[in-house]
Amino acid sequence: MSLNESVVEDAALILPAATLTRPLPRVEEQSRVARTLTPAFSHWEKEKREAIRRLNPATQSRTLATLRDPLLAKLLSGELATSSLSGTI
Repeated sequence: MSLNESVVEDAALILPAATLTRPLPRVEEQSRVARTLTPAFSHWEKEKREAIRRLNPATQSRTLATLRDPLLAKLLSGELATSSLSGTI
């Protein structure tokens, strides 16, 4: 879409006059806001990805398999005794 007279007229009808006449923030201000918000959003995004990873059934399955395999080998070899667990389950 090109910026022509029709687009400007439509914007003037939709947007309040203060929006059209307000100057854009200075580059320094934009940079300061970006430096402040970027780490916060990065941290939030990392936490969100980690939560999704933990809730993913495939991840849970891999975690259980990682625990199961060595425990099963120790149980079968007799290295891990279960006699002391009889009253806890």
